[in-house]
Amino acid sequence: MQVETAIIAYNVKSENKHKQMKMADLGSGQYVDKGKYDTVIVEKEKHAGQIKALNTIIGYLRRTTTGWRRMELSVR
Repeated sequence: MQVETAIIAYNVKSENKHKQMKMADLGSGQYVDKGKYDTVIVEKEKHAGQIKALNTIIGYLRRTTTGWRRMELSVR
């Protein structure tokens, strides 16, 4: 209860009006909003797919431009 009292004392001060402290029950396992967590997971999977697609394109470009590089070097 000492921590809770200290947080309440901090929050009631007018200079701390815009930077309030909150207590969370970590035992509940919901210290990160589930909606925010799910959004981040979806974005992560989307980005992973994009990275995979871009790596495939990069690999294709590397394979197809190798001949161009050789031809360019032989022309010089």
